[in-house]
Amino acid sequence: MAIIIKATLLASLSVILLTDSTTPMVKPIDVFAEADDSVDAAPAQVYFSDDNSDNNDDGGAAAADSTTVNNNEEKKTGWSDIEYLSDANNNTMVDYKNLFGLNIGKVYNPNFVDNADWFLGSSNYEDYVDYYLIPYNYNWHFYSNISAPWYGCEAQSKAMLVTAKKYNETGDSKYLQFSKKVFNGLNSPVLNQDGWLLGVVAENNNAAILNSQLFCVANLMTYYEYTGDERALTLFQKGVDVLEKNINDLSVDCGTYYSLSKDRVVSHQQHPEYMKMLERLYLMTGSNTLKNTLDDWQHDYLFPCYGKKDKN
Repeated sequence: MAIIIKATLLASLSVILLTDSTTPMVKPIDVFAEADDSVDAAPAQVYFSDDNSDNNDDGGAAAADSTTVNNNEEKKTGWSDIEYLSDANNNTMVDYKNLFGLNIGKVYNPNFVDNADWFLGSSNYEDYVDYYLIPYNYNWHFYSNISAPWYGCEAQSKAMLVTAKKYNETGDSKYLQFSKKVFNGLNSPVLNQDGWLLGVVAENNNAAILNSQLFCVANLMTYYEYTGDERALTLFQKGVDVLEKNINDLSVDCGTYYSLSKDRVVSHQQHPEYMKMLERLYLMTGSNTLKNTLDDWQHDYLFPCYGKKDKN
């Protein structure tokens, strides 16, 4: 498949590909599901820092304060109770509260941080010499027993883009060098499974997730726009090829399978953002396969729960 980059698209890529911290997170239930498709992830060290530290210039990664909430006594909260806050350095924090009794509390979710200097803080990335990994420094025990630190292409690509954008704005090479190391992590065997960029990498629990693939592959094009790094185009091509080979098999009436393991179905009615992400990739590539799938998804969204045989 030839990559087609439209000139009018390039100017807008930086707007659509950074995670918008003002938009509520799509229900994280789908981002952290257990799946059978796995690769060996590099062992990592747990980083927790005190959210109230006076030496928090880089906005160090915060862990939920488990001493302030008793799971057995605190009322469970839901998705609609999640709040987005700013710390003293104006970094976004996510207050999960007692989401489904998980007692996560206030944490830094890298998906929602827009400050390049926060990512450069020593507690917010892990240095593996040739590449950096961006950890989620909180436990996620909903549907899966995921303990911190864990990783995923969404946090990785967010850090990659935020720091590359900062380099473009300032010309400071430290941001470019950091961004390249983060890209190396995205392109490493830890997160890259033959072109599928893993949405979750944790001990004995890695997952190739459809919406993460759609999001992270598109972000590679913006990274290329910021840096001119041809490796990003190569990985973008691989990511699109993988999607073209799998997306029809992952599509079902009224929704899609959540991941390659086909353990759950995600409804188009509940997650219309899947269509927006697929449309982005179609506009970048001109792929007929992606366009045909997008048409099917949009039909299912407008006429939910009608079988494909009824699509006339």
